[in-house]
Amino acid sequence: MNVKRMIVLAAAAYLTVLCVEVAGQIGRPLPGDPLPGLTGSEFEDFRLGLNDFTDVETAEDGLGPAFNGSSCAVCHTGLDPIGLGMENFNGIGAYRSTYGNGQPIDASGTLPDGTTFNGIVELAGILSAGDRKGEIAACAVKRLMAYALSRPVTAATDAPYVAQVTEQWSAQKYALRSLLQDVVSNDTFRLRRGGY
Repeated sequence: MNVKRMIVLAAAAYLTVLCVEVAGQIGRPLPGDPLPGLTGSEFEDFRLGLNDFTDVETAEDGLGPAFNGSSCAVCHTGLDPIGLGMENFNGIGAYRSTYGNGQPIDASGTLPDGTTFNGIVELAGILSAGDRKGEIAACAVKRLMAYALSRPVTAATDAPYVAQVTEQWSAQKYALRSLLQDVVSNDTFRLRRGGY
C-alpha cells in the first residue's frame, strides 16, 4: 500500500469524523512536506525518507521511518492507527483482503490511548462509544450547520448552538431526520443573514 495514501486517509477521517485538523495548521506541514526548521542533515534524512515514503509497501513495512523521529511521531502516533483500520480499502474504496502481491492485509492497530482494534468495524465501534460518540455527534452537527449556513461554524459565535443541537440530537437517539430538523429549527439557522 502507498503509506502516504494511508496517512492522508487518516487525516481526512480525523477532520471529517472528529473535526480535528491534524495537518496543514500553522506550523504543521501537510503530509509529505518537511517540518520547518530542519538542519541540513535532517533535511537530507527527510529527503531520503520521502523516497521510501512514496514507495508502495505494506503498511507495517512503511511505518518504521515515521516513528523514528520524535517530530514525526507527534502526528503519526495518532494518525497511523486510524489509517491502518482502513487498510482493507483501496484507493477507490473497494474492499480487499490482500495486497496486489498476494500478502494478507493486517488492518489491526492500537490507538494512542492503548485501545486495540482489528479492522474498520471494530475501529468504528470504538470511535462511536463513550466520550468519542459525543465528539463525533458534535462534529456531525458542526458539519451540517456549516453546510446549512453556507459558512464555517466557529466556536466564538456558534458554540452554544452546536451544543444545543448536539444535546437535542443525543436525546433523539441520533436519528438523521431529527438532526436535520434540529438544525433548521435552531436560531442560528432561522435568524441567519446569508453566507459568504
